[in-house]
Amino acid sequence: MINSEICGTMLAVKDGYVRCPYCGASRLQRIRPETQASQLQIYCRKCKRELIVDIAQGQCFQSQCR
Repeated sequence: MINSEICGTMLAVKDGYVRCPYCGASRLQRIRPETQASQLQIYCRKCKRELIVDIAQGQCFQSQCR
């Protein structure tokens, strides 16, 4: 279901947390191996940017689909 909708760049996941692709803040959102989400909105408190992400099987992608 979610795999067919994934498009965009892959985001770094370190120690189970998504890292901000702009400033490198390391704790935006906790990602577990079984986590799945589509069009999830995440806010970075360090650089004040908002990301829309898709999460599937422990991997996080910045959403480019609108």
